[in-house]
Amino acid sequence: MPPRLLRFAILLGWRQIARRARRSLAAFAGVTGGLVLALMQLGFQDALYESAVRIHRVLAGEVLVAPAEFNALPNAGWFERGALAAVEARPEVAEVTTLAVTALMLRNFETRQVQPLLLLTVDPEAPALDAHAIGADLALLRFNGRALWDRRSRPRWGDVAGAVARHGSVELETALPGLLLQVPLTVAGTYALGGSIVSLGTMLVAPPTLAAINGQSWERPNLAVVRLRAGADAEATARALQALLPPHLVALTREELVAREKHFWRHDTPIGFLFDLGALLGFAICAIFTAQVLVQVVDENLAEYAVLRTLDMPDRFFTATILVSGLLVALVATPLAGLLAGLLYLLSVRATGLPLEMSLARLAAVGALAAVVAVLAGLGTGRRLRRADPASLL
Repeated sequence: MPPRLLRFAILLGWRQIARRARRSLAAFAGVTGGLVLALMQLGFQDALYESAVRIHRVLAGEVLVAPAEFNALPNAGWFERGALAAVEARPEVAEVTTLAVTALMLRNFETRQVQPLLLLTVDPEAPALDAHAIGADLALLRFNGRALWDRRSRPRWGDVAGAVARHGSVELETALPGLLLQVPLTVAGTYALGGSIVSLGTMLVAPPTLAAINGQSWERPNLAVVRLRAGADAEATARALQALLPPHLVALTREELVAREKHFWRHDTPIGFLFDLGALLGFAICAIFTAQVLVQVVDENLAEYAVLRTLDMPDRFFTATILVSGLLVALVATPLAGLLAGLLYLLSVRATGLPLEMSLARLAAVGALAAVVAVLAGLGTGRRLRRADPASLL
């Protein structure tokens, strides 16, 4: 198609869609709503996956040793710490620390209701978590029965962080099934981590406190965190350590551990399918309303198209005009959908505490898919242009 004819097609498509927008706000709102739905589904999906690896992001080491069947940290089995002796002897290893992850039933100190949380156990002298990253004073855990509270936890256990800020500490009580005497815990400080896909909150304790709660030995951790010396390559070290470990353990880099966890939630649970289906429905809604707008444009301008046919305009001109109209719909709807979804993201973060944020990459991807949907709708609608018969003007 000659450039001048293409420019005319673009201008005509723009004029048609601008005039149609004033009389078909509902259809344009439907396109925007479909994109908002897709953005919300994709955003929630990414937020849930990212919440599942919050702990992984703050581990104080570059290489992790986990059970070979590891799929998700809350499900991780335990192993004997003695299996790490050969790992500690490697020259590139600076320190090996361990982490225990346990589900704990805890009683709300205000309402006495029972809610589960994720109990994280670290050695205050050699912590498996980066204390600076989460803002934790691990020295408070040196006293038996002391705990640190995640101030980003949901308020299911009462205003624990507020009580600590006002009074310096707060007394909590476990709610372990089958026990008449529960274990008292003194929350002496707070840190910032946040809940996850399986837990609305976390709490930090030291090994003696864990043993007092459920009798779990510190010699049976769920994860080992290996801190390397400066200059050591994490991936190469992980492969070297794998050769030293028994078959029931595996050495992984932090990125590999994160990938395993996300793969589990995406492929081994219904979450991935449900959110993908929701996003697909959003694009389907977008396609339906885009096609509706284009059909209205074509039907409204059939007489004009018939006149243009008498001027020997090629079929490519009419196809380009419709495609431009469809792409303009997507172009206008995408930023508006991004703005609305961003506002909903903010409300969702306040309500759930999930790491939900609008990224330019996600908005661009949704905009690109909206453009593809618009092109497909335009190609389908273009068939109606065959009705633009010059004979109909007689």
